[in-house]
Amino acid sequence: MANVLLIDAEKEFAQPLVQAIQGWGYGVTWTPDGKEGLDRAAAERPSAIVLCVELGKMSGYSICNKLKKDEQLKDIPLVITSREATNETFEQHKKLKTRAEAYLIKPFKPQELQSVLTELAPSGGAPQISGDLQPHDLQGGGEEDIVLDDLPPGAKEEAFDPGALVGAESKEQDPMDALEGFAIAGEDDGDGDGATRLMEMPVMPEKPAPKPAPVAAKPAPAPAPAPAPKPAPAAAPVAAAKPAATAPAGKPLSDDERRNMEAKLQEAKTKAATAAQEVDKLRAEMNQLRTKSREESAALRAQLQEANEKMKTEAQALKQRYEETTQKAVQEAASLRQQVKDVQTRAQGEIENLRSQLIEIRNQSQDLLTQRDGDLTSSKKRMADLEAMVESLKQESARNEKIRERTVKAVDVALTLLQDEDTAVA
Repeated sequence: MANVLLIDAEKEFAQPLVQAIQGWGYGVTWTPDGKEGLDRAAAERPSAIVLCVELGKMSGYSICNKLKKDEQLKDIPLVITSREATNETFEQHKKLKTRAEAYLIKPFKPQELQSVLTELAPSGGAPQISGDLQPHDLQGGGEEDIVLDDLPPGAKEEAFDPGALVGAESKEQDPMDALEGFAIAGEDDGDGDGATRLMEMPVMPEKPAPKPAPVAAKPAPAPAPAPAPKPAPAAAPVAAAKPAATAPAGKPLSDDERRNMEAKLQEAKTKAATAAQEVDKLRAEMNQLRTKSREESAALRAQLQEANEKMKTEAQALKQRYEETTQKAVQEAASLRQQVKDVQTRAQGEIENLRSQLIEIRNQSQDLLTQRDGDLTSSKKRMADLEAMVESLKQESARNEKIRERTVKAVDVALTLLQDEDTAVA
């Protein structure tokens, strides 16, 4: 059964989307973390990957670049989604060698993604799901203002700018890596006219990757499709990406629709020409930088030669100083070894003396313990005798108490009799 890996940090959007994909008969694995998504892709080898550009720590463009450069993962169909990107941004990314198979702008209808997945990775089997999911509205956070913030400050929106496609890792990557999917002709042509052309290097996949449903086919008025080995014109993808130009399958285009599509195609060609001009400017700047770099390199080589001579002189002095220091260190080490031997000998004697004292102390301790045990036994016996004596005294005291009580009673009786006799005599 086909399995889909969903990498999306927007939980309110991802959870209902997972359940929708499950309902289409796919197994689903969802993660909001880009790094974990790369690990899961390598471990599970899903049938398709749905990747959102707006992630936490890594950009979706950066993850796409890593996936398409991996020999084991590059053939997995990849669908890129974004809430902030525009069709122009996606068209720029489609020109890269490490591009995705399909692109969708959030919020999109579930049927759009279903159509794309059906073409890229048809499902087969009972649905499965992984993760703790709850139903929500598939529209997520609703409509938002779309801002083309993928372009660097000051860049023209219609011009192709490779830096716009560099994700969260742009500070660590060379911006020229973004041109990996393009060949800039004219640099080594030898014609001296400085003309520069921008053409896309075609990628020959092992299996055909169909386009997503939202992307329209080329305009009907085109005389014939271009041969597969030849690169497509730069303006064609821009026109194909316009949703408004999409016509229902099998329905002929009206004159208004055809004129509209031709106007949009012309606009796309204009933008492509502007992009070529921007690339020409970049090429001129790069040539200037190369010239400046050569001059600086020559100056640096001269400085390096001078530094080498100076270093050789210093190295010779250091070598002589090192030899002297080494000889002195060897002598000091020999003296220290002799001192260590003397200390070890004295320490061994002291250890033997301490060992003898320890044995003597242990014997004395044993004698003291034996004596203590004897004294303890004697003390216990005396304690028992004292307790018996106390008990005897208690009993005798009780008997004396009884005798005292009887004596008191007898004295009371005698006093009573004497009083009676005195009364009788009187």
